[in-house]
Amino acid sequence: MNHFFPWNYCSEKSSSTKRNERIANDKFNTVKHQVETVLAEMSKVTIKLGCLPESESPLAQLPSILFSHICSYAGLPEPVTRPKPMSMPVVQTKMTSRSGRVIKKVDYSELAIDSLGSKIAIPLLKPNVHLTAPCWRDFARAVRKNERWNVKRIVATPVEKQKFKESRKSNVYFINLVFTVPARPKVECLDNVK
Repeated sequence: MNHFFPWNYCSEKSSSTKRNERIANDKFNTVKHQVETVLAEMSKVTIKLGCLPESESPLAQLPSILFSHICSYAGLPEPVTRPKPMSMPVVQTKMTSRSGRVIKKVDYSELAIDSLGSKIAIPLLKPNVHLTAPCWRDFARAVRKNERWNVKRIVATPVEKQKFKESRKSNVYFINLVFTVPARPKVECLDNVK
């Protein structure tokens, strides 16, 4: 056996382990696409809220008592006529009629992207999809190449092994993706600059 070819001229990974690695990569790409879509939607909503006319302002959709409290706190005169608050179905109907096509609703509530700067753990693989050491190494490198992404594996307990009907004597792992939500950049005050 040569130290340059420890596998005796064979492939380092079997076809089944390559398949498991491909499954893991496909799942990661799907989750990554969902998270990027959520981040893009959030930035679009933020930009849109700043560009809305007064009649469609989110403040106009608040109950009148809250709106009057906000106006009094800010020292603004309360407008005499306020448009009626729109319910979410009405807003969604207006959005679909404006664009002329049906908007596909996607539920991203399981991704807690609202907390900026925090880390979100997203379960990716269960112990019944086993990645060998070479597959894990390559998969972890592929994930870590992406900005703000990391991957962790957690050893399954004997009870969890039985639950997934895993008969391996060696360790089996749960594989979780860890995404760091991008925080807002810090804004320095110009008063401190000399």
